[in-house]
Amino acid sequence: MRARTLFVHCCISGVWGGASLVLDGRPLSRKSSEVEYINKYRQLEAQEFDMYGSDHSTSGPGARPSSAKLSNVTCIPETNYKYPDLPINRCKEEVISLIESNSVVVIHGATGSGKSTQLPQYILDHYIQRSTYCNIVVTQPRKIGASSIARWISKERAWTLGGLVGYQVGLEKIATEDTKLIYMTTGVLLQKIVSAKSLMEFTHVFIDEVHERTEEMDFLLLVVRKLLRTNSRFVKVILMSATINCKEFADYFAVPVQNKMNPAYVFEVEGKPHSIEEYYLDDLGHIHHGRLPPCVLEEPVIPKDIYEVAVSLIQMFDDLDVKERGSKTWSGAQFVLERSSVLVFLPGLGEINYMHELLTNMVHKRLQVYPLHSSVTLEEQNNVFLSPVPGYRKIILSTNIAESSVTVPDVKYVIDFCLTRILVCDEDTNYQSLRLSWASKTSCNQRKELGDNFCT
Repeated sequence: MRARTLFVHCCISGVWGGASLVLDGRPLSRKSSEVEYINKYRQLEAQEFDMYGSDHSTSGPGARPSSAKLSNVTCIPETNYKYPDLPINRCKEEVISLIESNSVVVIHGATGSGKSTQLPQYILDHYIQRSTYCNIVVTQPRKIGASSIARWISKERAWTLGGLVGYQVGLEKIATEDTKLIYMTTGVLLQKIVSAKSLMEFTHVFIDEVHERTEEMDFLLLVVRKLLRTNSRFVKVILMSATINCKEFADYFAVPVQNKMNPAYVFEVEGKPHSIEEYYLDDLGHIHHGRLPPCVLEEPVIPKDIYEVAVSLIQMFDDLDVKERGSKTWSGAQFVLERSSVLVFLPGLGEINYMHELLTNMVHKRLQVYPLHSSVTLEEQNNVFLSPVPGYRKIILSTNIAESSVTVPDVKYVIDFCLTRILVCDEDTNYQSLRLSWASKTSCNQRKELGDNFCT
């Protein structure tokens, strides 16, 4: 049985923002007319692929390989890989069939359900088994997300990074002509398709974390929808998120079917990868003994007393581990087991540095502290995925960069200060600045599901 996750909200407020989730409740069963449309759709798709291959035998943007080149796919060795027991694995065949039968599919599932890592592999293996050409791209909003997921898949499948699976972030590209599954940031894909004016370079486009409404994400969705209705009708587009208003995205990507607009299919991945124990600051009275200053909603701030509560809580995790695993896990004053890691969400670099100083002064507690924010180099960011020294506890101090796309495999405890920094523009001076504000309920729900996850 997997260990349960402890999630602590360091926030007194019970008032939250965030949009509600709406799922498209349409049944997956199709009418006979829809089946006929799908069959005709597949025939046209095959014809267009054949025409495109014969007319574009030379390499170039958006060019697909000819039929002679497709036969080389059989050279790829098949493996008897056993997929992790994650929620999405229980509906593997259903999801594959849904993607192959529809132009756009919206997939909603909890954090850790396997959307980012497992689903693209399902499609890749599906095409390899049939010796059929495929070129799959998966977008991630952050560099660390794209690179870490690609590295994890290559390690899990015993593939060479840059072979079947690779990634491209900024000016760094680890991919070859043999790469069939590539992870890249949202901006890189946007630049590619704008330059090519087509999606035909890829057979499947997975857009992950579509709920993040950045400029790049909005423009990418706009361009993808435009191309789907013009010269890239047979490219499969899959939108994924753990916190998404499915109906809005389904309506936005509606496709014309028999003189009417049909919304994109919505599929919900049932279940969560693990159970979660959730505590609020009011539940930790035995730590702060009611000596905390009152919380003012209009003035979000982290008092020094709250930092001390978080530090005390981290020290208590040793006792929790002992109770869970038994007293035999102690040998004198040293651990003989792996101590679970802790993920702490803080709003900015200043708060991370202050917390880092408090924890590094606790030398006798044997802690390995890693900061994780946008100003840290990609190599330093990858250190959070390393296993800690035996007997030491890994502490990750992160901004909302770890809220999505990044899942550290050995995290069991999550401490959330429920704060974030948002970019605002001052009306008087017309200058932009990062203002401290309360995180939305949607963000906090996604953060709490990051504990005790397999790397997905």
